[in-house]
Amino acid sequence: MEKRKLENERLKKISGAKAQVGQDKLLSNNTNDGGSLSSSPSSNNNNNSNLISGSGGGGKKLVLSLPEVSMCGKLLKTSKRYELTESDSDYVVTCEKHIFESHIVLQFDVTNTVDSCVLENVFVECDLDAVEGVELVKNVPIQSILPNATASSFVILKQKYPNGSIVNTLKFLIKEIDPETGEVSGNDSSHHDEYQLEDLRLKPSDLVLPTPITEFRNVWESLAAKGCAEKKQVFSLSKNTIPAAQAAVLEFLELGPCEGTHRIQDGDKAKKHSLLAAGAYVKNVPVLCIVNFSPDETNQIIHIRVILRSPSEEVCNALMLCVG
Repeated sequence: MEKRKLENERLKKISGAKAQVGQDKLLSNNTNDGGSLSSSPSSNNNNNSNLISGSGGGGKKLVLSLPEVSMCGKLLKTSKRYELTESDSDYVVTCEKHIFESHIVLQFDVTNTVDSCVLENVFVECDLDAVEGVELVKNVPIQSILPNATASSFVILKQKYPNGSIVNTLKFLIKEIDPETGEVSGNDSSHHDEYQLEDLRLKPSDLVLPTPITEFRNVWESLAAKGCAEKKQVFSLSKNTIPAAQAAVLEFLELGPCEGTHRIQDGDKAKKHSLLAAGAYVKNVPVLCIVNFSPDETNQIIHIRVILRSPSEEVCNALMLCVG
């Protein structure tokens, strides 16, 4: 890591004017009609036959443009953006999880902040050994990323009750830009490199759509009358207020609060609280939840009791993996 930083500092010290001239020449001389750098990426063993080049951050519109996505079913939701590097890294990477009926598509937005280097054949290698319920379908890399530009690569996973942390490594071919001519260096001076990223957690509740309902108690009792599955779990969180613990539980389960029960009487001073929440798992399987909160004597620990009901016992079991 230190060696890479020293090398990048050396490159960044090249005259700013020359570097800009070089980049302008590179843009004018080496782009195709689509505006992306024309270059032949090196082959690899990741079945990366399709190459994407261009600006990242397109989110839903960009992922839906992928031909491979047609097999994934309906797009249900897109997660928040996760930062997988520090914001001042040489290569800044963020990730969004696009949730489909049968697949998860991970969109990795990669920014090249090194002024005098072009990155080619850029992809994120995902180690899935510690993740249950997923299977790699395809890794779609980026053809090239110019200096101070962003592009998106994709990893397509088949899913069923995913649970675990993905170990991610950014891999690429790095080529220097000649500041005098604006040309990319030849293959003799290029080299492969990699950059360790933060892990990314996949959890069963990624596949839940929050769907608040009215008359929660009636629906809750009707599920019991129909013999639906029920699971209970008691655990504690190191939080000093019930509102903080409630926010964590809603993030764990990704359910929607019902009947205004997310509004806590007495706020941070509350000594007990009950939350009603509901959602729909993929293919519209309903999930209802009652969560009871109470602090310990020190007000440093919140004790939590979760009760889940759903027509699917598999869904109940999977969602309980998200808490505790």
